[in-house]
Amino acid sequence: WTLVGEVLYEQAGGSMLRGHDGQGNAERRESASSWRLSVLPAVQYHFSDRVGLIAGLQVGVRGRNTTALVAPQVAINIGF
Repeated sequence: WTLVGEVLYEQAGGSMLRGHDGQGNAERRESASSWRLSVLPAVQYHFSDRVGLIAGLQVGVRGRNTTALVAPQVAINIGF
């Protein structure tokens, strides 16, 4: 068993959409830029020297223009 920890920073630029709606009216929409800082605590177990399993959570701790986030993460690692 091994305890694992990571820190993740995500950033997205804003966007702008210009066009016309179904009635021909001019339309303009903008979305703001956003960022999120997450921590990812996990535990890792090796079944053998070639196969391992890692499981944990991604938890958003800070951010701007983002939603709250708690997401489970699971991966199987196989080496050849």
